[in-house]
Amino acid sequence: MICGAAAAADGFKDTIKIALAYDITSLDPQVGKQMRACVISQQIFDTLVEWDVEGGIGSRIVPALATEWKYLTEKDVQFTIRKGVKFHNGDELTADDVVYSIKRTMDSPHVGYYATAFESVEKVDDYTVVIHTKAPYAPLLAGLTTTPFSIVNKNVASKDEKGFGQNPVGTGRYKFVNYVHGDSAKLEAFPECWRGAAPTRYIDMKIVPENAQRTILLETGAIDIAYEILPNDVDKITSNDALKVAVAPGAKCYEISLNTESKGPIGNKLVRRAIELCLDKQLLVDTVLYGHGEPAYQDVSPRNIAYQPIPPKKQNFDAAEKLLAEAGYPGGGFKLNLWLDTNNIWLQYAQIIQSELSNVGIDVNIEVMESSTQSAREKSEKDKYDMSTRFINSLTGDARFTIYNLLFSTSSSNLSNWKNPRADELIEKGRSIIDPKDSVEIYKELFNLIDDERPTLPCYFDEIIVGLNKKVEGFIPRADGIHVFGNLTCRE
Repeated sequence: MICGAAAAADGFKDTIKIALAYDITSLDPQVGKQMRACVISQQIFDTLVEWDVEGGIGSRIVPALATEWKYLTEKDVQFTIRKGVKFHNGDELTADDVVYSIKRTMDSPHVGYYATAFESVEKVDDYTVVIHTKAPYAPLLAGLTTTPFSIVNKNVASKDEKGFGQNPVGTGRYKFVNYVHGDSAKLEAFPECWRGAAPTRYIDMKIVPENAQRTILLETGAIDIAYEILPNDVDKITSNDALKVAVAPGAKCYEISLNTESKGPIGNKLVRRAIELCLDKQLLVDTVLYGHGEPAYQDVSPRNIAYQPIPPKKQNFDAAEKLLAEAGYPGGGFKLNLWLDTNNIWLQYAQIIQSELSNVGIDVNIEVMESSTQSAREKSEKDKYDMSTRFINSLTGDARFTIYNLLFSTSSSNLSNWKNPRADELIEKGRSIIDPKDSVEIYKELFNLIDDERPTLPCYFDEIIVGLNKKVEGFIPRADGIHVFGNLTCRE
């Protein structure tokens, strides 16, 4: 069952068809940072280290293109490169490719923020590299598991930097065949992959933005796997004897940025805390997500390194009214705007939030817009909005990375415009301590400080839901939605 005719002869398909929800942006891993790009580029490229497949993100980091690593000092980590690894074009992987790739990430205007803690990377010999950080940097290994740190072929990429995304060459189990904008992408198994040959020869991916259409294609057998199944379609799939679903707790936190710099009511932390107390987050998950998710009370889930719990907030209108009165707004009596994109689930959430806040005299005006418009306005009109929806995908599985990007005062991702010197101090101190057991008290204080000032309003953690033909085997869902196809098969 290696590939092609042999696989078909043994009763397995040589092609598995997958329906994706979105068109990709770029197959260059140092450019295409969105999940829609990573779901394909992750098959083409490898990283130095990765999360254990069975344990998933946040569990245990294991070797990939690096066979081992060691800390020379708190700021210098040495990696031994796996020997005999071939790129799809036949070139052998060496330290030159690794150094080039990491420098490419550091210099990238698209994903460079993943490497802001890096000082430099150097080649020691053909199979040894050292990464130097500006200061001790705890999330280093977790960061290196992500797509932006994929190792590319230096010979190919350096000859055509801008065009590399149209001709990606990696070391992964699948090599690039073709891509048709807005329509499809095709990959072919790489027989000389260092991991061993993938059992299915071809992966055909079809871009199908309509949620219902992906489910229909799965039901009719036109595709074998459907990504991003909506919660309300799960029963339809599980009731079909020919189909099944694969689910996993997600890495995304869907939350609302609360503008802490606003001169209006939302700029007052007591108002922000009152808003959270108006919500029954478990009821929101049960009604809007049909139970396929979990309520969020902070920005990262318990599956993240350095996570520390805080008490969940129960719906309490009386306590909310007391906070509003203490803030100088007895009975509410003010309006807030809430920006969101065209995501139907967010619209349902927004309408429920609008209704709940009306119970304490807060009038919420919902503005729906395209996601690109929302992103542009968050930056150009940051003094004009009160609340704006977003999601945070904790790709690294490390709270020390995610919280820095989300809430550090100078981070470009800090859409809450939160500036708290003590929080900055804790964030920097926490991510400089390599062993998370030694930073427990720091993160307890930090998460409690975030909870007290409430710059964000976490709503829910998603659940990854993938629909499959029952004949599909070897599919392991990943928390970030970037599933890997290495052992994927489908019987005829």
